[in-house]
Amino acid sequence: MHDEFSNMKRLDFIKAVTGFDYFFAEANSRQWQKGDIQKGTFYQLTPSSTDDGFFNWYSRKYKDEQFFRTEDTCTLCFLYNYKWWVEEGRPSE
Repeated sequence: MHDEFSNMKRLDFIKAVTGFDYFFAEANSRQWQKGDIQKGTFYQLTPSSTDDGFFNWYSRKYKDEQFFRTEDTCTLCFLYNYKWWVEEGRPSE
């Protein structure tokens, strides 16, 4: 129950910042930095529907660096990059 509540608070905060709904996708492995395949549970924030272009940019820029070991780290990296993206004028590339 605590994890679900924390999850909701994270996702509500992300929506308040971005204006879009996201969810945590889970994977049981990740390729990290071009070739290093790691096993475990990893998290990625994914839009529930089309967002304002951030996710496409984020996916291209950090192709092999989007899946994180914790939801907290995933959230922090996502929001850090979102802030940078907005401050830089929402670049498409």
